[in-house]
Amino acid sequence: MSIITFIIFGVDIATKFLAKSRLAGMTSIPLIEDVFHLTYVENRGAAFGMLSNHRWVFLVISTVAIIAIIIYMIK
Repeated sequence: MSIITFIIFGVDIATKFLAKSRLAGMTSIPLIEDVFHLTYVENRGAAFGMLSNHRWVFLVISTVAIIAIIIYMIK
């Protein structure tokens, strides 16, 4: 099971690297005209761009969660 996880993780990293190196700066690459295009877009928020440019929210939530986990593990 862990081998499959590492393969999927590697494929994910490779496709992100290829997308950033090949698609960044381009408008769009049509694979099937008027149906399917590859377009490079960066999501700087949570799902569907929610809270975009509000990184402090994620920092606060993750910090509180980490502190809560540490307190729980100590007790």
